[in-house]
Amino acid sequence: DDADADADDGEAAAAAMEDELARIELDDGGVLTSQLVVAADGAASGVRAAAGIGTWGWDYEQRGVVCAVRTADANHTAWQRFLPHGPVAVLPLWDDLSSIVWSTTPTHAAELAALPAGDFVAALNDAL
Repeated sequence: DDADADADDGEAAAAAMEDELARIELDDGGVLTSQLVVAADGAASGVRAAAGIGTWGWDYEQRGVVCAVRTADANHTAWQRFLPHGPVAVLPLWDDLSSIVWSTTPTHAAELAALPAGDFVAALNDAL
């Protein structure tokens, strides 16, 4: 054990088990050992990859358009509408500000993201 090791000194380059301890070799040459390693470093986890733990996934062919909008009145209720290509949700933040999460096809998401603000609001109102 290296009590002075700082995890910010390097990134995980390799991982192995030795005598019931995890051994993490860092890309800067440092070595960390521990009884427990938590790979909580994101979707492209270097710790997970170094330990040889694989992942799998698939593309749902959806994208999310996320933004905040001001409403005419304060909103205290979450709303969701299920559309043919995915749901659109209005989630209250505070006062008259709400978060929009609109799941849709990649093409439609790109179209929505390219709209001027007023046209986006009109499309949102039409969808709701």
